[in-house]
Amino acid sequence: MLDEAEAEDIMRTTGHKTKAVFDEYADHIENENLEKMGKVAANVFGNVLSFGKGA
Repeated sequence: MLDEAEAEDIMRTTGHKTKAVFDEYADHIENENLEKMGKVAANVFGNVLSFGKGA
């Protein structure tokens, strides 16, 4: 995520209250996990939000 957005924006979205907590988790996220959670989000919120390719 850090490749495409500022840490502060990601923190607001993910609910991390401090930069220290965010940094602890941000350095070990793998693409496989992001893809899996992207699919989960699309299934859960698909009827509310429009998810385009690459979103």
